[in-house]
Amino acid sequence: MGVSTGKASCAGRRDTAIRRRAGAALLLVVAPISGLGCFGDLAGPALSRAVYAFASPFPDTTVNVGDTSRVLPCSLTADGREVACRLEVTVANGSRNLTYRRGRIVMDSLGTVVIRMRPVNAQLPNDTIIRTASVRAVAPQVRFGIAGTEDTLIAVGQEKMLIAFVTTLSGRIIMGAPIRWTQDSGAGVAMLVPNAPGWVRALGNGVAVFRASTDTASAVRRVLVRLVPYPSADPHGSTAPRVRGRGDGRP
Repeated sequence: MGVSTGKASCAGRRDTAIRRRAGAALLLVVAPISGLGCFGDLAGPALSRAVYAFASPFPDTTVNVGDTSRVLPCSLTADGREVACRLEVTVANGSRNLTYRRGRIVMDSLGTVVIRMRPVNAQLPNDTIIRTASVRAVAPQVRFGIAGTEDTLIAVGQEKMLIAFVTTLSGRIIMGAPIRWTQDSGAGVAMLVPNAPGWVRALGNGVAVFRASTDTASAVRRVLVRLVPYPSADPHGSTAPRVRGRGDGRP
């Protein structure tokens, strides 16, 4: 019995020593790894842990064709501190109506486009933060192609075409812009000719006002009807006005 107890005691002490040596070796391995992690944090904190915020420089908006926007800023922060960046603007739906030059947006024609804006910074992976905005371009004004403020018709049934253009504020004609014609006043004086946009027909003496509209812009044109009497073959000497035909020279 005594011999057996001695052997067991020796075996127990040996196992304890082995476990202690193994634990010490594990501690030596773990300590350097932990130290490296701490050293890395001291040398330069991981940038991926920073909280970035990007303020959209351009909201959903309506602009005039041909107008130039203000310079769009690039506002990027990391943990609340400003970070230098460059703004990148692209058209999301592939439209060619918009150009981005020197930090400014210009809409070259009518339509709506969706733009994608993102800050470019060496510490940010591509497409990390993206903002979008819808930009609608409208025609800013309508101009009439004939000098003066009114047109004159001198016979019942005479017709004339009112010529109008949709332009930018600088006067450049916006091709393809639709024009809607309506009558503001003078229903008994003149009328819009059906199925003939811009054409008006004289009905009686007086003044009629017609409006040409597109998008958010419009302009008005006065039409003065002043019937001119003509000599008649009537033996009683009547000078009732006669229909003279269209004002463009056609009978």
